[in-house]
Amino acid sequence: MTIVILKADLETSVDVLHYFLHEVWEQEQILEDWQQGLIGKLPKKGNLTECNNWRGVMVMVVLAKVLGTIIITEYGIEMVINCVRNRQFS
Repeated sequence: MTIVILKADLETSVDVLHYFLHEVWEQEQILEDWQQGLIGKLPKKGNLTECNNWRGVMVMVVLAKVLGTIIITEYGIEMVINCVRNRQFS
């Protein structure tokens, strides 16, 4: 689902997103596609033959970004970081 589709009909998009994200939340399962992203590179200013004049970006599924934003907004970034750290090192 692209951002263009989401913006086309906001009322319907909100209803569909709410239902879908609620199901993900209740099942406590993130879809496998959401756990992956594509790494791309974007040019900065200057001589593009130098590695320092490029920056990396992660392209993720739009719905994963929406869910991440909701979680961070609701619980705060510090709690999210602590939760991730605890899961990584346990």
